[in-house]
Amino acid sequence: MKRIRNRARGRKGFTLVELLVTIVVMLLVTEIISLCIQLSTKYYTQSVRNSESQTICGALAAAVQEELQYATKVQPPTGSTVDGDGYYPSYTYYSRARQHGSGCELICKEDGKLYVRKGTNDYALVGSETYTYGMKADMSCRWNKAGYFSVSLKVLDGDKALAEEAFDVYPLNDGY
Repeated sequence: MKRIRNRARGRKGFTLVELLVTIVVMLLVTEIISLCIQLSTKYYTQSVRNSESQTICGALAAAVQEELQYATKVQPPTGSTVDGDGYYPSYTYYSRARQHGSGCELICKEDGKLYVRKGTNDYALVGSETYTYGMKADMSCRWNKAGYFSVSLKVLDGDKALAEEAFDVYPLNDGY
């Protein structure tokens, strides 16, 4: 017995089993930390995208409102009829805000950006830097026979709407 105790005291270091258990525990802790960092990054990115979409929607709404607020001489196409809610689905107007003149209309092109169309020319409503993270806009704008515009804006990330805003714009000069 004395000899076994002396031998045990003379040993230095760890056994192979102790080393393997330590390595496994360290790997598990590292994996847990890695997953936490990945989840934190994912939620942070999602939060930034949602915040940016709200900012983009606000900027687009302000630009649309400014353009339509100063619109005059609003005219639906000849022979156009109102829908069941009293709206004309299309119209043209005289752009006083951006000085494009008559025959303008607000459009949303396939690239997901808003433009003022005058004849065959399209003029960006806001700078291309407004659309961060590759987000796109979708807009519906109708003229009500009562004398105001009804606008619905969406900011999309792919097919998912991240921000939406709907509002009415009453032109300062009654649109006529």
